[in-house]
Amino acid sequence: MTADRGETRYRVERTLRRLTVETGDPPTVREIAAALGRSASTVAYHLRILEERGIVRHDSHRSRSYRLTS
Repeated sequence: MTADRGETRYRVERTLRRLTVETGDPPTVREIAAALGRSASTVAYHLRILEERGIVRHDSHRSRSYRLTS
């Protein structure tokens, strides 16, 4: 893993937390991507890794379902 990937993953996690607090609902992948200035596919990639590591959870049948586990 490069330092940039680790930093991007951290920024995705931090942005997910911030947007959830600001709106009261989990953001979509596109909303996170827009906030970070990254592509939706890049954000989705990092969210999958965060989910594999148990940092976020996700219901694949809902668009606003990424939530932090803690």
